[in-house]
This record gives sequence, structure tokens and C-alpha cells, in this order.
Amino acid sequence: MHHIAKAPFFSVDRFGDRLKGQVRPGWEAVVAFDGGEAAGYAYGAPLPVNAAWWRGMLTSLPEEETWEGGSALECRAG
Repeated sequence: MHHIAKAPFFSVDRFGDRLKGQVRPGWEAVVAFDGGEAAGYAYGAPLPVNAAWWRGMLTSLPEEETWEGGSALECRAG
């Protein structure tokens, strides 16, 4: 049986390489612990204005789903 933790994509070095490209203003992370041992994590950052991450979608998305204000605190009344 193949254990996912042994797969090269999930190695500590590969994770570090992927993470470097994500760190930008507003970036934050949280780590969950279970009995003193890391059990999970989540990280993210606000998108800059007009990041357009969604342009590669196969189906067009409504403007209200793709509008980007550049701030996690800014929202658009719909």
C-alpha cells in the first residue's frame, strides 16, 4: 500500500517550495494541534485587485462571483 506522506509531491521540501509562492501581504496561517502534535493547517491571503485567478474556468462565471476588491475586509453589496 502506498502511503501519501511518502509521495515526493508531499515532501517537506516540495511543500516549502509551493508555500514560498503563496506568501504575500495579508498572509496568515493557523495550525491545529492534537496532544502537542501538529494535526492540520490552513493558510491564505487576500487576492490583489484584478488577480483573475478564475480566468481558466471552463465555464464563464457571473461577475458577482469573480469581482476582486483586493482586501479580505472589503465586500461588494449584491
